Amino acid sequence: MELDRSNSVGTALWWVALMLLVTAVPAFASLVLMGSVTLAVTTALLTVGGVGLAALMI
Repeated sequence: MELDRSNSVGTALWWVALMLLVTAVPAFASLVLMGSVTLAVTTALLTVGGVGLAALMI
């Protein structure tokens, strides 16, 4: 398998976009539904941690 630089950059950008989207949705929902910035930030951090751990298992 040949790994060139453009493929690695594209893959990294895809993972970053996925992490942002997956983190933003529950954080925004927490902010809107509960009205708490602290809860939204906590939810975002827990979500990005969970997705990060799942990515390591792939």
